[in-house]
Amino acid sequence: VQYLWPAFAGDTFTKSFQVQSVRNTSDGNHSIINFTCDLINQRGRVCMRADKRMLFEFSVPESNVSCNISTPSTDKHLFRDHLFSKADILHSLGSQSLAPLCQGQLIFHTMNRSLTFSQSQQLASLAKLTHERHFDTRKYDPATEILVPGGLVLGITMSASSRDLHEILHEEILNVSYANSLHPGNLIGALSYVQSVDENIPGDLESVVVRTIGVKVRE
Repeated sequence: VQYLWPAFAGDTFTKSFQVQSVRNTSDGNHSIINFTCDLINQRGRVCMRADKRMLFEFSVPESNVSCNISTPSTDKHLFRDHLFSKADILHSLGSQSLAPLCQGQLIFHTMNRSLTFSQSQQLASLAKLTHERHFDTRKYDPATEILVPGGLVLGITMSASSRDLHEILHEEILNVSYANSLHPGNLIGALSYVQSVDENIPGDLESVVVRTIGVKVRE
C-alpha cells in the first residue's frame, strides 16, 4: 500500500481497478485475480494505491487475449516533497516536542488501547472485512477465537504510540508483521525503537525511521 496524498474533509473519491493478471487455482474451481487499485480525489490526484490479490469462487475460461498493462506513474514522495517546499512556513509555527529523538533511542509508551467486540465489528464492517472469525460468535468463542482484523491491530498500536510521536507531518508504513492474534477486549501497549534520524533536509524538519512494536498487556 502506498499513501501518496492526504485526504481532507469534504473530498470526493473515486476508485479505479486495473486487472494485472488472472489465473485459475490448481483444482480448477477458483480463480485468482491481481488488481492495482487507485483511490483518486476530485482533483484527479491519486491519494492511495494498493496491489490486491483476490480469490473468487469461480473459474475463468482459458483465453488467448493479451493486453499491455500500464499503471500511471505516481511519485510516492509527492506529499513529502510538498512539505519540504513549505519548510520555512512550518518553521515559523514553532515546535512543541518535549525532547529530541536520537538514533538508538527506545521509547516505552505509557498509553494502552483496546477494542471491544462491538467496536471491532463496526470498524470491520466499514472496511468490508467479512471473514467469519471476526463476527461469528456462535461458532467461535469471543474471548479466545474471535480475532481483531490486522488493520485494526495496526491502528490501535499506532494510537498507543501517538502521544509520544505527536508532531508527525507525514508517515509511511514500510513493513508490517502480525506475530500473534489479538482478541476483542485485549489491551495493547507499544514501544518504539528509533533506527535512524536524518536532519539533512530543508528547514527545521527531520526524517526518522522508527520500529514500533505492539505488545499485548497481561494482567
